[in-house]
Amino acid sequence: MFEELFEGSPIQKWKEIIFHANPSVVEAELERLLEDLAIYELEKEGGELSFENIQKKKNDLAITSMSEILSKNE
Repeated sequence: MFEELFEGSPIQKWKEIIFHANPSVVEAELERLLEDLAIYELEKEGGELSFENIQKKKNDLAITSMSEILSKNE
């Protein structure tokens, strides 16, 4: 089991875990990653790191991601 965990690409293993793990745990991790990305984007743009700005950027990123997924899923 331990050896299987580390075989292959770490990104591929990450995707497998996301698809098969507890949805609540995955949801929390995706939310954390979205927040990290929002903070990174705001810093890159020179934006203020307020709670409101981070939430707005997270929403913008989520909408963009949904749009990408839905447009490629048709």
